[in-house]
Amino acid sequence: MTYGRAGDALDGIAHARAFLPPDSTSPLRGLCQALEGRAAIQIGDLDRAEESARRLDPGNRAAILQARIDIARAEFGQAGEALAQCVPVTMRERLDVAVLAARIACGRNSDHAGTLLAAAIQAAKPEGFVVAVTDDLAEARSRVARLLRSRRTGTYEQAVLDRLEGGLPSVKAHGRDAGPLSERERTVVRYLASRLTMREIAAEILVSTNTVKTHVKRIYIKLGVSSRREAITEARRLGVL
Repeated sequence: MTYGRAGDALDGIAHARAFLPPDSTSPLRGLCQALEGRAAIQIGDLDRAEESARRLDPGNRAAILQARIDIARAEFGQAGEALAQCVPVTMRERLDVAVLAARIACGRNSDHAGTLLAAAIQAAKPEGFVVAVTDDLAEARSRVARLLRSRRTGTYEQAVLDRLEGGLPSVKAHGRDAGPLSERERTVVRYLASRLTMREIAAEILVSTNTVKTHVKRIYIKLGVSSRREAITEARRLGVL
């Protein structure tokens, strides 16, 4: 989901929620809250996503959203703890858990990452979930592509490959596939090349300073650097700047 589409989604969710009474106990209220949290993650507003998670009743929906937030913050240990609280019931919950477990393993460079990626794809295939898999596993798309090409490629597998290969080029960090910088991370990199402080960058892109710091942490991981100066140099080498 692009920044613009996520913004449109937030507007649509707010519009839908306006039709629900303030004291409504409809399950639609929780669904709107979870969707708002996920859209907030997509635009990089992790504080707003955290607020959505806090408003959700304890359960699978809250656990999955919190795991997504922790992954966005590159806090993979906490993401694993959040995901462990989920006991999936529906097909979509089982898929979300499988995909997020794979993302956590990839983020931690676990030896089990390949097995978990295969499990996520297997969970998605019966229902033909292409977009859900490719969007969630975009940062591991080179690994997913290699995995799919190592076996018989059917209609579903080819659809996943076609969508994965239509995305942004991956960044190579320390000789490994670290996944592409997201649209918002690319925006932050461009601001890093300026003289603006973290607080000033946050004000420019309308998020909190902590959210900017989270983006910078993920940028450093993906670029394989440890300082702002190194990030700028590597981004220029890769053609991001």
